Amino acid sequence: MSTITLRSVKGSGLTNNEIDANFTNLNTDKIEATQTVTLTNKTLALGSNTISGTTAQFNTALTDGDFATIAGTETLTNKTLTSPAINGGVIDTTSTTATAALGTSSTRLANTAFVQQEKEYLPALSQSLHIGAVVKAIVYDTSKDSDGGAWRKRCADKSWYTETLGGDRWIGQHATIAAAWTAAGSTTGAVYQASATAGSQTSGLFYTPTSSTTVTQVYRGVTREFPAVAGIVAESARVVIYDLATGAMWHVLPNSGWLSFLNGGAFLITSIACSSGLLVIGVGGSLGAGLRSVSFPSDSLRSKNGSGEYVHAPGNIASVASTQTEIKINSVAIVNNVVNDVAITVLDNAVLDYATGLPTPTIFVGTAGGLSTITNSGTVTNSTSTTSVVKVAADGKRLTAIRSDGTVAVYNDVTTMAVAPDTTYTASSTPATLGTAASIGNTRQAASTLGLTLLKDNPATVAAGMVAQITTAYNSGWQVGAIKGAYLADTTAETVTASGELVTNGTFTTDTSGWTAGSSSTRRRSPRSPATAWTKRSASWRCTCPAQPAWPRGRS
Repeated sequence: MSTITLRSVKGSGLTNNEIDANFTNLNTDKIEATQTVTLTNKTLALGSNTISGTTAQFNTALTDGDFATIAGTETLTNKTLTSPAINGGVIDTTSTTATAALGTSSTRLANTAFVQQEKEYLPALSQSLHIGAVVKAIVYDTSKDSDGGAWRKRCADKSWYTETLGGDRWIGQHATIAAAWTAAGSTTGAVYQASATAGSQTSGLFYTPTSSTTVTQVYRGVTREFPAVAGIVAESARVVIYDLATGAMWHVLPNSGWLSFLNGGAFLITSIACSSGLLVIGVGGSLGAGLRSVSFPSDSLRSKNGSGEYVHAPGNIASVASTQTEIKINSVAIVNNVVNDVAITVLDNAVLDYATGLPTPTIFVGTAGGLSTITNSGTVTNSTSTTSVVKVAADGKRLTAIRSDGTVAVYNDVTTMAVAPDTTYTASSTPATLGTAASIGNTRQAASTLGLTLLKDNPATVAAGMVAQITTAYNSGWQVGAIKGAYLADTTAETVTASGELVTNGTFTTDTSGWTAGSSSTRRRSPRSPATAWTKRSASWRCTCPAQPAWPRGRS
């Protein structure tokens, strides 16, 4: 900084030498436009100044690294991306660097192509998702909800959103604590599923490693928001929810607290279904416990059985592993405690849930005492048939239920739910299923040990409906009404050649064993056509047969 002598400081006028010294000092410290100088401890305000240069020039100026540009191609090393939105590309898992970043081969995303899913990105997974005895597994895509899954963005105040997470990153499945600790980089905060029982870990459970020999069991994953696409897996005594964007465990409903009564015998989970953030869990077994429901938008736990409906206290989802007090709120009951299967759908006329702003789903419950329908207004309709219903499937207004005797009961419009079905199919009905039905894939399929039957109803004339039967050996195509078989001739193109008379006893002068001579005919009685007779007229023979029924129209 230049040294300047000021009159106000000196207290008297400046001498000529002092004035000359002031100018000399100013001239020495000035910076000219074309001059190259080094500035020290200077600050430039970018709002009123412009600095320009090439990437190479900036990298030269940066002494401890390089700049990464938006349009350039650079290799990033040792970077952590928090909640990134990746809208294209492939993660290369063939390199050792990528493999180390993504974890072991059982958990990394193999050639992960990202697919846009409601402004989020769902990768293709190539890994083992769950370890345990699966009762039922479903994929719940929240974009199919009436609000497109927007409810997930309005849950920051819910107990399950604010509860302590199990960790900050998912490292997949590991057979030992030591292996998990290594995959975690020997640092705390990782979450994994044990793929084997070893040390203090039990196969199938979820843990966070605290050292190479110690773990803490966890029931929450590493993210707060409900997954855009969830994989929900039910075992006989617990339910696990996975985030299918990463394959990570998101939440466990354990065999404690609210579900502590599950014992794999008298009480066990048989089925699950989910829509509009409402997860319903069917509990069967020798005694059964009815239906359990978990509402993520309203953060509540409820149950309904053969006695009525109950709420639970504390009742929020974060307390699911804690002891709950059961409080009966009404006597609107399902027909039986033993639940075999559940299905859920949202109808156009659904009542809005005041707590969530979402349409209330309609729930179908297949029980040991028949079918119960829990309408969106809260009422329950029970079927007239008390035969056990083993499978149910809902698709819009259509509902299909399979009873334990193999009857397939179809309800065409559940908005005007009747206690009796519109159509029933059995192995002997018209049209008929292939064998005794025991399972269904959707509302227009029935499966048995013999194969699969596709159903196409005719509401006006039930007997004129169609079925198609599919086995490992054939596909019948659509068969109308009472058709029992459809046959396809050999499709190989060949030429039939022969010479001379192919019928060697055309005049019945030879080979008449088994035939008896009549007054004007030689007759052989046939069990298929007892009235058929061969009559000789002049030098020819003529077959006289009774009228035969027309062959059903179809493929032949």
